[in-house]
Amino acid sequence: MRRLDRYIAATVIGSTLTALAVLLALYIFITFVEEVGDAGALRALWYTLLTVPRWTGELFPVAALLGGLMGLGRLAGSSELTVMRAAGMSMGRITGAVFAGGLVLVVGVVAVGEGIAPHASAEAQRLESGGGGSALRLPAGAVWLRAGAWVVHADRVVDRGHLREVTAFRYAGGGELTAMARAAAVRHDGESWSFRDVALTRFGEGRLEVKERPALAWEGGPDPAMMDLVTTEPRLLGMVDLWDYVDYLEANDLNSDAARLALWRKLISPLTTAGMLLLALPFVMGSLRTVSVGTRVFVGTLAGIVFFLFNNSFGNLAVVYGLSPLLGAGFPTLVVFVAAGVMAWRIRK
Repeated sequence: MRRLDRYIAATVIGSTLTALAVLLALYIFITFVEEVGDAGALRALWYTLLTVPRWTGELFPVAALLGGLMGLGRLAGSSELTVMRAAGMSMGRITGAVFAGGLVLVVGVVAVGEGIAPHASAEAQRLESGGGGSALRLPAGAVWLRAGAWVVHADRVVDRGHLREVTAFRYAGGGELTAMARAAAVRHDGESWSFRDVALTRFGEGRLEVKERPALAWEGGPDPAMMDLVTTEPRLLGMVDLWDYVDYLEANDLNSDAARLALWRKLISPLTTAGMLLLALPFVMGSLRTVSVGTRVFVGTLAGIVFFLFNNSFGNLAVVYGLSPLLGAGFPTLVVFVAAGVMAWRIRK
């Protein structure tokens, strides 16, 4: 029986990797064509390749469904699953072998997603937004920070210790605006932050005081490493960085829903993959048992596209309407498990 377990797991692994390779090839082609007109061939190719690790994780649940349908469908079409069942192999054991193969793949995808994807995605974002230079200009044209008594707006992030074109607002404990500063730059000298070439406006009772200073200390400024997080879209960060980013946002009374949604999606992703593999089983054992490979691929692709769109849109709507990020990340996966359970129940019935 152990040999059969390994055989089923290997079949699922092979078919899922094949499906993932095809999906990534399509993604690379489409993205390259979209970028080449504006960036040139080499630059477009480099940008596209940098985004592949992230999209490996994004597309993996769909690839798992396709791989499950193709791999298990081949076993069902050649009556191998029927022979296994006749030899005493239960559906539970077949399901366990499928999950074992999926687990091996999940470990690899998580390793890519946490070890390679964040760094590659950050470089891709710099390449796209900053014109390939060292300075990063975000799509929205600015970055906002809150640390200590200051709320800081910077038009440009040169690196984690250098902001340019800065406007900052200082608030008292009761929320009253007490000062505004306009600075050519904000620098970190290795120990503390300071505004450089700053025009400081102080607001008092019935008076306004304006002074120009060569430097002004930014007390309570953020850890320079945090600059990498606030200038990167949450979905591009790894789980550890997302956890730190959520802590930073909540410590400064900032909305953390988008970051928590991205974190929950990454945490739930292995369950999503398991749900997709579970969904493939009733398809193969039921209505798609005797159909062609092309039909299985079509059904799997259609189901995967529906899930991909639903997963992304529902999560974003959850953030917009103030729903729980856990609900936004987990509900689509719950729907997959419910659908797989209903289909399995109908087959047994």
